[in-house]
Amino acid sequence: MFVFGCTVALRVSDILKLSRKNIEYLNGKHYLKVSSQKTNTLTRTLLPDYAIDIINKYPKNRKTIFPEISIAQFNKNIKSLIERTSWTNEQIKTRQKRGQPVIVYKNKKNKEPYRFCDLITTHTMRRTAITTMLCLHMPENLVRKISGHAAGSKEFFRYVELSQKYMDSETEKIHDQIRNKELFS
Repeated sequence: MFVFGCTVALRVSDILKLSRKNIEYLNGKHYLKVSSQKTNTLTRTLLPDYAIDIINKYPKNRKTIFPEISIAQFNKNIKSLIERTSWTNEQIKTRQKRGQPVIVYKNKKNKEPYRFCDLITTHTMRRTAITTMLCLHMPENLVRKISGHAAGSKEFFRYVELSQKYMDSETEKIHDQIRNKELFS
């Protein structure tokens, strides 16, 4: 379910309500047709083969595609999964307080920092899908259509900012390669 969510950019509430009726087969391709619970936006998104393989792992005689689970339990399961991958490096988490960054601790009393696995939630699926689409140069308007964000959404532009940082980093690598080569002999 986590990998599926990292592909389709839906809100977790929409993923948990998916049924087989949301899967359409048109012209030899599978589509996910969903009306967002939050915005009532209808989207039809082409699904990759591996997403169909994930769906087909679950019994067909159920009300929803994925097993019923609370979002709280799903978050615990995701954290456990990521912890088992050994992605447990410490992460500095900050919040803004009067315009200044302040470190937030997992355990404030002991100043215990968060680990990477502690920070992964169901929203990570949506953020990952949107960021991946943007980093792979899908036009913003199409990503917004798939994710159900409005044209002027402040939340969506956080993803664009992250994508811009990635593009800047990749561009700097190219600049370094050019700088380190003798272009004229």
